[in-house]
Amino acid sequence: MIFTKHFWCYTVLVFFLAFSITAQPESSEFRPKIGLALSGGGALGISHIGVLEIIDSLGIPIDYVAGTSMGALIGAVYSMGYSTEEMKEIIFGVDWQDLFDDEPSRNKLPLFEKGETGKYQLNLELDGFTPKLPSGLIQGQKIQMLFSTITAPYESVANFDELPIPFRCVSADLVTGREVVFKDGSLSMALRASMSIPTAFSPVDYGDSLLVDGGLTNNFPTDIVKNMGADYVIGIALDGGNHSKKKLKSIFDILDRTTDIPRLAKLYSNIDLTDAYLETDVSGYTIMDFSEESIKKLIERGKKNARENIQLLKKIKKSIGDADSENLRAESKRKRELFLENPPLIRSVLILGNTTLEFNFLYTNLNITPGNRFNVKTLNDRITYLYSLGYFDKVSYTIENRDDNSVNLILTVKEKSFSKLNVGLKYDDYYRMVPIFGINIKSILFNGTRLKADYQFGGFKKFSLHFSYPSRTLNRPLYPYIKANYKSIPFDLYEPSGLKFAKYTDRSWSFGVGFGLTLGNLINFEAEVNRELLNLDPEIAFQSAGFEFPYIYQKLSRIILRLSYDSLDDVLLPRNGIVFNSYLEKGLKNLESDQAYNKIEADIDMYITPIKYHTFKLGATVRGYIDNLPIYKFFYFGGPSNFVGIDYNQAIGTKFNVGRFEYIYEFKKDVFFRGIFNISLDNELTFSPSGKPFMGYGAGVTFDSILGLLNIIIANGDENLNSPGRKKLHIYFTAGFKF
Repeated sequence: MIFTKHFWCYTVLVFFLAFSITAQPESSEFRPKIGLALSGGGALGISHIGVLEIIDSLGIPIDYVAGTSMGALIGAVYSMGYSTEEMKEIIFGVDWQDLFDDEPSRNKLPLFEKGETGKYQLNLELDGFTPKLPSGLIQGQKIQMLFSTITAPYESVANFDELPIPFRCVSADLVTGREVVFKDGSLSMALRASMSIPTAFSPVDYGDSLLVDGGLTNNFPTDIVKNMGADYVIGIALDGGNHSKKKLKSIFDILDRTTDIPRLAKLYSNIDLTDAYLETDVSGYTIMDFSEESIKKLIERGKKNARENIQLLKKIKKSIGDADSENLRAESKRKRELFLENPPLIRSVLILGNTTLEFNFLYTNLNITPGNRFNVKTLNDRITYLYSLGYFDKVSYTIENRDDNSVNLILTVKEKSFSKLNVGLKYDDYYRMVPIFGINIKSILFNGTRLKADYQFGGFKKFSLHFSYPSRTLNRPLYPYIKANYKSIPFDLYEPSGLKFAKYTDRSWSFGVGFGLTLGNLINFEAEVNRELLNLDPEIAFQSAGFEFPYIYQKLSRIILRLSYDSLDDVLLPRNGIVFNSYLEKGLKNLESDQAYNKIEADIDMYITPIKYHTFKLGATVRGYIDNLPIYKFFYFGGPSNFVGIDYNQAIGTKFNVGRFEYIYEFKKDVFFRGIFNISLDNELTFSPSGKPFMGYGAGVTFDSILGLLNIIIANGDENLNSPGRKKLHIYFTAGFKF
């Protein structure tokens, strides 16, 4: 769930779409024909369903349909013979928030891609060493897949006149500036083009054209249904009540209205073509109001609009005499059922758009071959898998109908650059501002390799380089890797009373080689041989009885084992899933190490949301050693990330057993309240031989923002870890992503 894209998408949608708020039925061939025009308007266009429900209840047959943007989607579904009840099922069944995020669901990502989620605010493809700006904030992968699923029974229809109700949808060509009216071709692609809001969604590449939202040229296409042959035109528009003189106050209001002016003449002339002009009042709602409650109320607004104009509709009904569209709907439903019961055979598979990845790689991983039955769910799953590999901006399909209940499957891909620049930022009260710059390069030396480099700086410095060979499909169980790391991290030393008495800098250089093993996309095991050069340098030391402040320099040879399990649905705001990480580091003198030791770490967090908006987190942390642990390998605890109620890194020692409980309540969209409790038992603190347990508890609020998560936590905990009892209040503030 990446708020950044949602935020900018919302901003662009508001700016662009605000202007938009303003087979034949079984009857005599000689009766007058009725055309229906549906305007665009984002979520507000869902109100059209309410109007259509009243139109159907009056028995008014619709002979032609044209729509723009959301009006195109509603119109297409209606033209395919769906009833308004079936349309509601579709609309309510869509996860709209997820739809406007191109990232595949985290539980479907390969492990190598899963580990990169929630780390960076900005990801840019590279052309050589030059960052490339995207053509849209959203490529529209999930939207395209939704449209392909909805239109599947009619996707092979070559001409939109062959739909149960002839249909047209409107797009605009960025190259020529002209209106483009779709009357044939891929129905799903036509809908995607009609809804390509400029800069929010990437344009649709169509021949020599780049197609964007039809609202730029014709947001109320009554002229199109008129040209299709309609004798009577019912036009359904949207009124947001935003353009009165009193409402045009701010610079944004004026700029927004200014962009409307070139389209107003077309709008007014198209209004004049209507025999029944129905303008739904959608004031109080926005083009991104896709919540279930908003959708229900918008549909009711549509019904209210139709009821207020019932005499106009009855007049049209009276002028055409008796006619009924129920048989048409029944036949259409039966056709859709037959498509699912007896799907066509796939005769051939054609792949277009690939320039770097060869046909065999795509064909093998698509895993759909001639002779298979066309199955929408299977095809969607395979396309989602291909997309999750991280090689593509978009993967879509169309089908061509053949005469023998078979189809040709055409897969179209748009490849990403194999190199990517990542930029992130985080803040906390201890290290302050920490930016990160990273580069990811795929297939750098040969196909299937991955190079990842990250540099963090600010409150501390870290550099990491990781080169691996997991294969291009990311499903090879065993993979080799090489890694190099540098760090320079300052940290404070505290007395048990909470008094800071020294400041050190932990510097180290390390190099390792190893092998990893993956089991599905949940479990990962790594074994590594590593060489580390380490020094701890005291920068500030205050008087403290009985403690010396040594300079430490060590050469360490280590065996490192890691085991992890990750089923979280979201890395920043998990609602369900488990994450487990364990780490064993063994220093070996027989490998020329200055020190022999065994260091053990294990963390587990479990999230469960039994009731919507209410999430519970249970967690545990174990830190320990076997035989010996040198001072430069001690553990540090404290702060909002691992133990609230004490200062950052206040607890220093060789052994910790920590339990955590957290309750998270989603107060409203992007605002979460939190209650936190943690306790540490059976400890071995550096300056507290008693090993007494200590605890902390607190409450906080989290905002999901353009910068990532903003967290404010107020917590209470033991001031003196050697003598728990006396409490101290702490206030923590953190911002950004996790890296």
